[in-house]
Amino acid sequence: MVKTKKKNATGFLYVLKRVTKIFINLGLKDHYIRFFSLIWWLYFKIKNNIKIVGKENVPKTGPYILAGNHSSGADALLLVAVFCGLLNKRFKYIADNRDFKKDNIQRYFHMLYGGQPKIGKGAQLVDWMVDQLNKGHILAIAPEGMYNKNGKIMKAYTGITRVYHKINKLQKQPVPIIPLVSIGAHEAYPTSYEKDGSYRSKKSGIIGRFGKPIYLDNMEELNADILRDQTDYIMERIASLALQKEGPVDSWILAERDRSKKRYYK
Repeated sequence: MVKTKKKNATGFLYVLKRVTKIFINLGLKDHYIRFFSLIWWLYFKIKNNIKIVGKENVPKTGPYILAGNHSSGADALLLVAVFCGLLNKRFKYIADNRDFKKDNIQRYFHMLYGGQPKIGKGAQLVDWMVDQLNKGHILAIAPEGMYNKNGKIMKAYTGITRVYHKINKLQKQPVPIIPLVSIGAHEAYPTSYEKDGSYRSKKSGIIGRFGKPIYLDNMEELNADILRDQTDYIMERIASLALQKEGPVDSWILAERDRSKKRYYK
Protein backbone atom coordinates (compact mmCIF):
# COMPACT_ATOMS: atom_id res chain seq x y z
CA MET A 1 0.00 0.00 0.00
CA VAL A 2 2.80 2.41 0.93
CA LYS A 3 4.67 1.59 -2.26
CA THR A 4 1.58 2.31 -4.38
CA LYS A 5 1.10 5.73 -2.78
CA LYS A 6 4.73 6.60 -3.27
CA LYS A 7 4.61 5.53 -6.89
CA ASN A 8 1.47 7.59 -7.49
CA ALA A 9 3.05 10.64 -5.87
CA THR A 10 6.18 10.47 -7.99
CA GLY A 11 4.79 8.83 -11.11
CA PHE A 12 5.42 11.73 -13.49
CA LEU A 13 8.97 12.23 -12.23
CA TYR A 14 9.60 8.49 -12.50
CA VAL A 15 8.55 8.52 -16.16
CA LEU A 16 10.72 11.57 -16.89
CA LYS A 17 13.75 9.89 -15.36
CA ARG A 18 13.23 6.69 -17.32
CA VAL A 19 12.78 8.55 -20.60
CA THR A 20 15.85 10.68 -19.88
CA LYS A 21 17.94 7.60 -19.14
CA ILE A 22 16.89 6.00 -22.43
CA PHE A 23 17.93 9.08 -24.42
CA ILE A 24 21.24 9.34 -22.54
CA ASN A 25 22.03 5.66 -23.16
CA LEU A 26 21.34 6.23 -26.86
CA GLY A 27 23.67 9.23 -26.90
CA LEU A 28 20.77 11.57 -27.61
CA LYS A 29 20.71 13.73 -24.50
CA ASP A 30 21.03 16.99 -26.47
CA HIS A 31 18.11 15.96 -28.68
CA TYR A 32 16.01 15.21 -25.60
CA ILE A 33 16.85 18.59 -24.05
CA ARG A 34 15.92 20.30 -27.33
CA PHE A 35 12.62 18.43 -27.51
CA PHE A 36 11.81 19.15 -23.85
CA SER A 37 12.67 22.83 -24.34
CA LEU A 38 10.63 23.13 -27.53
CA ILE A 39 7.58 21.95 -25.61
CA TRP A 40 8.02 24.93 -23.29
CA TRP A 41 8.59 27.23 -26.27
CA LEU A 42 5.33 26.02 -27.78
CA TYR A 43 3.56 26.54 -24.45
CA PHE A 44 4.72 30.17 -24.15
CA LYS A 45 3.99 30.76 -27.84
CA ILE A 46 0.40 29.57 -27.51
CA LYS A 47 -0.35 31.11 -24.11
CA ASN A 48 1.71 34.32 -24.24
CA ASN A 49 2.43 34.82 -27.95
CA ILE A 50 6.10 35.18 -27.04
CA LYS A 51 8.26 37.11 -29.49
CA ILE A 52 12.07 37.29 -29.59
CA VAL A 53 14.02 40.36 -30.73
CA GLY A 54 17.78 40.72 -31.26
CA LYS A 55 18.78 37.12 -31.98
CA GLU A 56 21.55 38.52 -34.18
CA ASN A 57 23.30 39.73 -31.02
CA VAL A 58 23.82 36.18 -29.75
CA PRO A 59 27.29 34.78 -30.63
CA LYS A 60 27.27 31.52 -32.54
CA THR A 61 29.57 29.85 -30.01
CA GLY A 62 30.72 30.35 -26.43
CA PRO A 63 32.14 31.28 -24.15
CA TYR A 64 30.08 34.28 -23.11
CA ILE A 65 28.04 35.45 -20.14
CA LEU A 66 24.28 35.58 -20.60
CA ALA A 67 22.90 38.15 -18.12
CA GLY A 68 19.16 38.62 -17.65
CA ASN A 69 16.61 40.26 -15.41
CA HIS A 70 14.90 38.18 -12.72
CA SER A 71 11.37 39.51 -12.81
CA SER A 72 8.94 36.63 -13.10
CA GLY A 73 8.04 33.26 -11.66
CA ALA A 74 8.74 31.63 -15.03
CA ASP A 75 12.22 33.03 -15.76
CA ALA A 76 13.97 29.65 -15.74
CA LEU A 77 11.42 28.05 -18.06
CA LEU A 78 11.43 31.06 -20.36
CA LEU A 79 15.20 30.86 -20.60
CA VAL A 80 15.28 27.18 -21.54
CA ALA A 81 12.36 27.65 -23.95
CA VAL A 82 14.15 30.43 -25.82
CA PHE A 83 17.78 29.48 -25.45
CA CYS A 84 17.67 25.68 -25.48
CA GLY A 85 14.49 25.32 -27.54
CA LEU A 86 14.35 28.09 -30.12
CA LEU A 87 18.11 28.72 -30.43
CA ASN A 88 19.25 25.15 -29.64
CA LYS A 89 22.05 26.24 -27.28
CA ARG A 90 23.14 25.00 -23.86
CA PHE A 91 24.33 26.88 -20.81
CA LYS A 92 25.61 26.41 -17.27
CA TYR A 93 24.24 28.20 -14.22
CA ILE A 94 24.07 28.26 -10.42
CA ALA A 95 20.78 27.60 -8.61
CA ASP A 96 19.64 27.72 -4.99
CA ASN A 97 21.08 24.69 -3.21
CA ARG A 98 17.66 24.07 -1.60
CA ASP A 99 16.38 23.03 -5.03
CA PHE A 100 18.72 20.03 -4.98
CA LYS A 101 17.85 18.62 -1.55
CA LYS A 102 14.65 16.78 -2.50
CA ASP A 103 14.17 14.32 -5.31
CA ASN A 104 11.53 16.34 -7.14
CA ILE A 105 10.86 18.12 -10.45
CA GLN A 106 13.02 21.09 -9.51
CA ARG A 107 16.06 18.90 -8.89
CA TYR A 108 15.40 16.94 -12.08
CA PHE A 109 15.15 20.21 -14.03
CA HIS A 110 18.49 21.51 -12.70
CA MET A 111 20.30 18.24 -13.22
CA LEU A 112 19.02 17.99 -16.80
CA TYR A 113 20.01 21.53 -17.76
CA GLY A 114 23.42 21.67 -16.09
CA GLY A 115 22.62 23.55 -12.90
CA GLN A 116 25.10 23.79 -10.03
CA PRO A 117 23.94 24.14 -6.40
CA LYS A 118 24.89 27.40 -4.74
CA ILE A 119 27.30 25.96 -2.20
CA GLY A 120 30.30 27.80 -0.83
CA LYS A 121 31.37 31.40 -0.52
CA GLY A 122 31.26 34.05 -3.24
CA ALA A 123 34.85 33.47 -4.35
CA GLN A 124 34.21 29.74 -4.80
CA LEU A 125 31.11 30.41 -6.89
CA VAL A 126 33.02 32.90 -9.02
CA ASP A 127 35.78 30.31 -9.58
CA TRP A 128 33.21 27.69 -10.66
CA MET A 129 31.63 30.10 -13.16
CA VAL A 130 35.01 31.13 -14.54
CA ASP A 131 35.96 27.46 -14.92
CA GLN A 132 32.81 26.80 -16.96
CA LEU A 133 33.55 29.73 -19.25
CA ASN A 134 37.17 28.65 -19.58
CA LYS A 135 35.91 25.27 -20.82
CA GLY A 136 34.01 27.07 -23.58
CA HIS A 137 30.55 26.89 -22.01
CA ILE A 138 27.92 29.62 -22.01
CA LEU A 139 27.16 30.90 -18.51
CA ALA A 140 23.73 32.23 -17.54
CA ILE A 141 23.55 34.69 -14.61
CA ALA A 142 20.75 36.64 -12.97
CA PRO A 143 22.92 39.41 -11.46
CA GLU A 144 20.17 40.65 -9.11
CA GLY A 145 20.07 37.32 -7.31
CA MET A 146 16.40 37.56 -6.28
CA TYR A 147 12.95 38.81 -7.25
CA ASN A 148 11.49 42.27 -6.90
CA LYS A 149 7.78 42.20 -6.03
CA ASN A 150 6.84 44.74 -8.69
CA GLY A 151 9.01 43.18 -11.39
CA LYS A 152 11.45 46.09 -11.57
CA ILE A 153 15.09 45.54 -12.45
CA MET A 154 17.23 46.16 -9.38
CA LYS A 155 20.80 46.92 -8.48
CA ALA A 156 22.93 43.79 -8.61
CA TYR A 157 25.74 42.08 -6.79
CA THR A 158 29.21 42.52 -8.25
CA GLY A 159 29.73 38.81 -8.91
CA ILE A 160 29.08 39.17 -12.63
CA THR A 161 31.78 41.83 -12.94
CA ARG A 162 34.26 39.71 -10.98
CA VAL A 163 33.57 36.76 -13.29
CA TYR A 164 33.96 38.97 -16.38
CA HIS A 165 37.39 40.29 -15.42
CA LYS A 166 38.69 36.95 -14.21
CA ILE A 167 37.74 35.04 -17.37
CA ASN A 168 39.06 37.80 -19.63
CA LYS A 169 42.47 37.50 -18.02
CA LEU A 170 42.50 33.83 -19.03
CA GLN A 171 41.07 34.08 -22.55
CA LYS A 172 42.86 35.53 -25.57
CA GLN A 173 39.59 36.53 -27.24
CA PRO A 174 37.30 38.88 -25.27
CA VAL A 175 34.44 37.12 -23.48
CA PRO A 176 31.39 39.43 -23.66
CA ILE A 177 28.28 39.82 -21.57
CA ILE A 178 25.10 39.32 -23.62
CA PRO A 179 22.13 41.06 -21.96
CA LEU A 180 18.74 39.36 -22.17
CA VAL A 181 15.45 40.69 -20.79
CA SER A 182 11.84 39.62 -20.71
CA ILE A 183 9.16 42.27 -21.07
CA GLY A 184 5.68 41.36 -19.85
CA ALA A 185 6.78 38.18 -18.07
CA HIS A 186 6.16 39.68 -14.62
CA GLU A 187 2.57 40.48 -15.53
CA ALA A 188 2.05 37.01 -17.02
CA TYR A 189 3.84 35.11 -14.23
CA PRO A 190 4.01 37.35 -11.14
CA THR A 191 6.47 36.72 -8.32
CA SER A 192 3.80 36.91 -5.61
CA TYR A 193 0.65 35.02 -4.72
CA GLU A 194 -2.95 36.22 -4.72
CA LYS A 195 -4.55 37.38 -1.46
CA ASP A 196 -6.30 34.01 -1.11
CA GLY A 197 -2.94 32.24 -1.29
CA SER A 198 -3.37 30.96 -4.83
CA TYR A 199 -1.05 31.57 -7.76
CA ARG A 200 -2.51 32.65 -11.09
CA SER A 201 -0.66 33.09 -14.35
CA LYS A 202 -2.12 35.23 -17.12
CA LYS A 203 -2.27 35.13 -20.90
CA SER A 204 -0.60 38.52 -21.41
CA GLY A 205 2.09 38.80 -24.06
CA ILE A 206 5.85 38.40 -23.54
CA ILE A 207 8.75 39.88 -25.50
CA GLY A 208 12.30 38.61 -25.08
CA ARG A 209 15.10 40.96 -26.12
CA PHE A 210 18.78 40.19 -26.64
CA GLY A 211 20.98 43.30 -26.46
CA LYS A 212 24.30 44.10 -28.02
CA PRO A 213 27.38 42.57 -26.33
CA ILE A 214 28.75 44.43 -23.31
CA TYR A 215 32.50 44.87 -22.93
CA LEU A 216 33.89 46.44 -19.77
CA ASP A 217 37.05 48.52 -19.49
CA ASN A 218 40.00 46.37 -18.49
CA MET A 219 41.58 47.35 -15.19
CA GLU A 220 45.04 46.50 -13.91
CA GLU A 221 43.72 46.57 -10.37
CA LEU A 222 40.12 46.17 -9.25
CA ASN A 223 38.64 47.70 -6.15
CA ALA A 224 35.15 47.89 -4.64
CA ASP A 225 34.33 51.21 -6.31
CA ILE A 226 35.28 50.01 -9.79
CA LEU A 227 33.34 46.76 -9.35
CA ARG A 228 30.32 48.71 -8.13
CA ASP A 229 30.42 51.23 -10.97
CA GLN A 230 30.83 48.59 -13.68
CA THR A 231 28.08 46.40 -12.21
CA ASP A 232 25.75 49.41 -12.12
CA TYR A 233 26.61 50.05 -15.77
CA ILE A 234 25.66 46.46 -16.68
CA MET A 235 22.32 46.80 -14.92
CA GLU A 236 21.68 50.16 -16.57
CA ARG A 237 22.15 48.48 -19.95
CA ILE A 238 19.78 45.69 -18.92
CA ALA A 239 17.18 48.16 -17.60
CA SER A 240 17.39 50.18 -20.81
CA LEU A 241 16.91 47.02 -22.87
CA ALA A 242 13.80 46.27 -20.80
CA LEU A 243 12.50 49.83 -21.42
CA GLN A 244 12.64 50.63 -17.68
CA LYS A 245 12.92 54.40 -17.85
CA GLU A 246 14.00 55.03 -14.25
CA GLY A 247 16.96 52.65 -14.53
CA PRO A 248 17.78 50.01 -11.90
CA VAL A 249 15.92 50.49 -8.62
CA ASP A 250 16.94 49.57 -5.10
CA SER A 251 15.57 46.37 -3.57
CA TRP A 252 13.14 47.83 -1.07
CA ILE A 253 10.14 45.85 -2.41
CA LEU A 254 11.30 42.25 -2.41
CA ALA A 255 8.94 39.43 -3.29
CA GLU A 256 7.53 37.34 -0.42
CA ARG A 257 10.01 34.51 -0.85
CA ASP A 258 12.99 36.91 -0.55
CA ARG A 259 11.89 39.33 2.17
CA SER A 260 14.02 37.64 4.84
CA LYS A 261 17.20 38.20 2.84
CA LYS A 262 19.41 41.23 3.31
CA ARG A 263 21.31 42.83 0.45
CA TYR A 264 24.76 44.32 0.90
CA TYR A 265 25.72 44.60 -2.79
CA LYS A 266 29.28 43.36 -2.31
